[in-house]
Amino acid sequence: MIRIKKSTGEAFQVFICYETTTALSFAKNLKESLAKQKYTAFVAAEDTPVGVNHRDYRYSIIRGAPIFILIMTVVGLNSDEVHNEINEAIKYKKQIIPVLSKFFISTANFIK
Repeated sequence: MIRIKKSTGEAFQVFICYETTTALSFAKNLKESLAKQKYTAFVAAEDTPVGVNHRDYRYSIIRGAPIFILIMTVVGLNSDEVHNEINEAIKYKKQIIPVLSKFFISTANFIK
């Protein structure tokens, strides 16, 4: 069982890594589910402030969040940006939780 400290109103506890065209809605739903349990999760499309360097900001969130959830889709695993975020999580020794989306499974079967 994964234990995450509940929110104290400080930094994000969870960074959700996803590829925008294939997993954004999944990421938003996951964030909403975590919020109901009082966990704070970062989804770049919703939580990145206007006018900041997007990559630098995401990396600062990765460094601060103890948990890194990777939503795996075929397109996502071929994304340089997703790979860069995974490398950042590994570099800072984050707990990485891979999650397979239904889209990943159905696309993988189609490619065969």
